[in-house]
Amino acid sequence: MVGHLRAGRRFSTFLLVSAVFAALFVPTLVLPRRVQLRLQRLWSVAVAWAAALDVRAEGDTVTGPGSVLYVVNHVSYFDIPALGGLVDAAFVAKSEVAAWPVFGWCARLTGTLFIPRKPGRSPEQVELLRKRLVRGENLILFPEGTNSDGTGVLPFKSSLLASAAPEATGLPVTVQPVSLAYTRTRDGVPLTGERADLYAWIGADDMFPHLWRALAGPGAEVRIVFHEPLDLAATADRKRLARQAEARVREGVMRLWAETRDG
Repeated sequence: MVGHLRAGRRFSTFLLVSAVFAALFVPTLVLPRRVQLRLQRLWSVAVAWAAALDVRAEGDTVTGPGSVLYVVNHVSYFDIPALGGLVDAAFVAKSEVAAWPVFGWCARLTGTLFIPRKPGRSPEQVELLRKRLVRGENLILFPEGTNSDGTGVLPFKSSLLASAAPEATGLPVTVQPVSLAYTRTRDGVPLTGERADLYAWIGADDMFPHLWRALAGPGAEVRIVFHEPLDLAATADRKRLARQAEARVREGVMRLWAETRDG
């Protein structure tokens, strides 16, 4: 009963925060994009607070010149507020996300780039990212293409990373790997074993039951590591870029879990 009351309170707060955000955000659509991004970050911070996420970041986020493409391992829809409160960037998401309750609506409002993940459409998808990067926008990309259970990293798909190549944009684009892990509950219990899927959403559950179960819990510690950017000049092609980014992200995730086990 206590868990359901807690989930109800947190979900109501999330809805209220999102409604206030929408009311404030719509008038900014005629203003410069940087104004919208700052408001978007405030919404992300508020949603993370409502969901009892303790977001702990380390490392420096890159600032110019040009756009930044953040490449991150993907664990849950909770990644959106956790990351969104740290950087001025739009998310790249599969087109199905647009239909998600509340999250999808907020994603559409804030300029999320929806990608139809269909075979044979890579050139079209790369072009969508390229146009946003050329406009000077920062993007957050999940190259795994799906969610993992958060304890490891799935192979990175390389196709969309072609959008960051100098020959694609004609502009300097920075690729920064980012590691993310939901390591323990806020009362210190590691999110492993039967608890591993409390925040990790790997598609076995419908979204709302999974969300309700997570909100009923004690909250989670989310650790995020911003790694040194990759050297695009020394990277021969998108496949090597994907391998380098994947290796760095995996190394960071493994370290976070090692520290959880040791601590």
